Amino acid sequence: MNGAFRFQGREIEVKRLNGKWSAARLPRIGWVKFRDTRRLRGKTMNVTVSLAANGWHIAFACEIDHAVPQNDLPAVGIDRGVANTLTLSTGEHWWMPAGLAEIEPRKRRAQRVLARRKRGSRRHAKARRRVAALQARAARIRQDWRHKASLDIARRFATVVLEDLATRNMTRSARGTVDAPGTNVCQKAGLNRAILEQGWHGFETVLADKLEERGARSIPATPRRPVRPAPPWTGKAAKAKRLSAVANAACAPMPTTMPQSTSCVGTRRL
Repeated sequence: MNGAFRFQGREIEVKRLNGKWSAARLPRIGWVKFRDTRRLRGKTMNVTVSLAANGWHIAFACEIDHAVPQNDLPAVGIDRGVANTLTLSTGEHWWMPAGLAEIEPRKRRAQRVLARRKRGSRRHAKARRRVAALQARAARIRQDWRHKASLDIARRFATVVLEDLATRNMTRSARGTVDAPGTNVCQKAGLNRAILEQGWHGFETVLADKLEERGARSIPATPRRPVRPAPPWTGKAAKAKRLSAVANAACAPMPTTMPQSTSCVGTRRL
């Protein structure tokens, strides 16, 4: 069974039931009630119904007319790390929510239980659903933090400089081959997990969308060479300050008001 299917927007009818709930009429399914998180705007292009570990979800892709405003806010540099998820050139530090650290030991215990279950049994399926539910909860916490952090940054700054990090290469296994086995494999595996838990690439994607919506932009900085020779800054925010210097040097007048068509996707739980 496919876990997701899509309908054209012209085939969908939506009606609001109350302040929290709405209903959508899906072809061959009928009326389906869902929890409404935000009002629909513009023209509905398509509707996607998907199955996740925590239930069914419905997402509306809407086309809206959006005028890009003139953005005269200052620039900022952001350094991504493991100890500090985000370090801004203003001296601010952002961390992932503490709830992720609480979920990790529970997920490890659930994975050990799953490893002891017989494949194909009901107990194995139940243990597998338990692991999937914990992973989905961690993903929702991480995604919620990305949206909140990126929205706060997009509202305060017009130009954001981020290191152009190759996350896939950074999290590559150090196992090696039979002829040339790797060293410190366990330590590298722990570092890879810590990097992936921070969600660097996902944050960059969400931030780019929110900046574009507000007439701002993000500039990638190559980490292989210093962005400024002999930087005068020291301390934890030194790299972020150097990135901010690149942002100030690369700032150019942004376009004033320019009509454009964007897609607004909102996900609701059924």
